[in-house]
Amino acid sequence: MSSTYRIIKTDEELTNYCSGIKDRIAIDTEFIRIRTFYPKLGLIQLFDGESIALVDPLTITVWDPFVALLADHHIQKYLHACSEDIDVFQHYFDLIPTPIIDSQILASFLDNPLSTGYATLVKKISWC
Repeated sequence: MSSTYRIIKTDEELTNYCSGIKDRIAIDTEFIRIRTFYPKLGLIQLFDGESIALVDPLTITVWDPFVALLADHHIQKYLHACSEDIDVFQHYFDLIPTPIIDSQILASFLDNPLSTGYATLVKKISWC
């Protein structure tokens, strides 16, 4: 599978990407928690099944399209080990995305340790 990616640095680019999401989105955040009470957001990674978006949170000023995406009950959100991502969403956007599927929790139902990392799961189920 070959995916395209884009770096999103403007409000307009974020709006355009979010408006194309129809039913599902994979989300991951990168943040710093050193010498801070709350996580300091450094990057948001999104994948809609076709294209990857790397969102630079330092250049975005209008988050409404992304917040609407997180709050949309018709769009499934896929995350891995999402408790800290949820902290980020609560702190920055005052919401918890819904509905969420956490692949780490699902993996634990399939006899994997609860703290199994995403790379370990990919290696375990990769048939290529």
